[in-house]
Amino acid sequence: MGSRAFWPRTTDCGSCVYRPPPAARRPPPSRIAAQVVSGIGFIGAGTIIIHRQLVRGLTTAASLWATAGIGLAAGGHMYVVAGAATLLTLFALEVLTLFFGRLGRRRIMVVFSAADRKAIDAMFNELQSGEYAVISYEVEAQRSPDGVVYRATLVIRAKGNADEERYVDLLRENPDVTVERIV
Repeated sequence: MGSRAFWPRTTDCGSCVYRPPPAARRPPPSRIAAQVVSGIGFIGAGTIIIHRQLVRGLTTAASLWATAGIGLAAGGHMYVVAGAATLLTLFALEVLTLFFGRLGRRRIMVVFSAADRKAIDAMFNELQSGEYAVISYEVEAQRSPDGVVYRATLVIRAKGNADEERYVDLLRENPDVTVERIV
């Protein structure tokens, strides 16, 4: 069968999929909402990442839930509710971030290494006594062809009005330390 003869049949079958079922066979709205809730729950859970006391993606997951709720309200012909929810969601995501953005400073995980344990300890003391609070600190010794390499994993947060990006300069200023990863 040629593609020209096949094409009209596929478009007819494809349109059948999107045609609403007769009123007698329509599922109740609560079943549709339940399927949306479970689907968005799985997608939202996939956006949340937990790694060494750092949680990322909570705002993304909450935004997905809000968007799904707005979509359900609009699909249920509750346009005023959908519009109000849209405005509240935008207000929470955009405007409140301007006021409370500095309040909940984010945690940053820094992984760096050095050939000497004293260089790791010196960097830890510099970060701890300076503008940052060290929340978690772990050092492990690893053997390499060149000898022993000490790898430190720190979770830090800026104190007060400190610049959140200054720690990168502190790490780069030290020639004994090699930055491996910043998350």
